[in-house]
Amino acid sequence: FVFDPHDTSNALPNDPEYKTAANRWKLCPPSLQRQFQRAFSEGLKDPKQRVTEGEWQNVFRALSDGVVNCACRAANLWDGLAPSAITCWHCRQPVALPPRLVIDVSGTRRQLMLSRAAKIRRRHVEPHADDTDAILGEVTPHPTNPQVWGLRNLSASSWMATSPDGTSRDVPPQKSVSMEAGLKLNIAGTMAEVCQ
Repeated sequence: FVFDPHDTSNALPNDPEYKTAANRWKLCPPSLQRQFQRAFSEGLKDPKQRVTEGEWQNVFRALSDGVVNCACRAANLWDGLAPSAITCWHCRQPVALPPRLVIDVSGTRRQLMLSRAAKIRRRHVEPHADDTDAILGEVTPHPTNPQVWGLRNLSASSWMATSPDGTSRDVPPQKSVSMEAGLKLNIAGTMAEVCQ
């Protein structure tokens, strides 16, 4: 493995021909780098360290949930560490992070970037359900004010929304709630909060 952190016997040579591989490795978020290192370094020697199919799926799902699009249209991968902006890999300009939905599922914290047209899927709130790709909600603009964005309930059940001021209301199917920092949602019995 050319990126093994401990065994450099197969490291990339200092040759421009290999620059693309090195540059792409730098674009991989730390969570993905760790999985590759575990799979192709530790896992080669110790079968107990091998990455399972489910672990690969979880990493790639988390990466797809963290995509942040730049104005230049490049998709950037947010790793959960940058507080307010990241640098676009393509145009090298700062990209402001959109709000994110922080979801607590059985003590595990998941995050979904609430970019334009982001989808809340069943796997975000019920990871062991049969239809994990079913869409329960989406980010959508207000019908009369495109500067205001909300979360539309596309599920068959009402959500409970609690505003930052503590007021609560039902969000029936096909209705939306304004997306504001501090908004708390109960979606299918799972708590989620919009964070900036």
